[in-house]
Amino acid sequence: MKALGALLPRVLSLTLAPVLTVINHTGITRIAMSTVKSVNQILSKPGSALDAIVARATQLRQLTQMVQQLLDAPMNQHVYVANVRDNTLVIGTDSSVWHTRIKYLAPMILEHIKQKPGLQSLNRVEFRVQPFYGEF
Repeated sequence: MKALGALLPRVLSLTLAPVLTVINHTGITRIAMSTVKSVNQILSKPGSALDAIVARATQLRQLTQMVQQLLDAPMNQHVYVANVRDNTLVIGTDSSVWHTRIKYLAPMILEHIKQKPGLQSLNRVEFRVQPFYGEF
């Protein structure tokens, strides 16, 4: 009985420790919470592929805001920057009506966007008609 009393505090400390229990077809696995990473830790890891995707999305969002600030309403609500590749700024519009109107503003848009560091080599603007969903 004395041996059981000596083990009891140890057993309690093991069962009260934060543990993630995973149950699947292979059985039950318990993982100490100190080894589990949060989503924030994974997303914020510098140099990861996910970090590069988040950085690219942020860049496109900032460029979209820049382009939208150059345009008057309601046109600015119908355009977004879809991509930057091969020295080309690709702007999407949600309909052919806005595509027709905005293409005449390409020189002005290009002039302003080229002032942003890292984008001085842009020499062309392309437009695509592609409806988008959500807000920019």
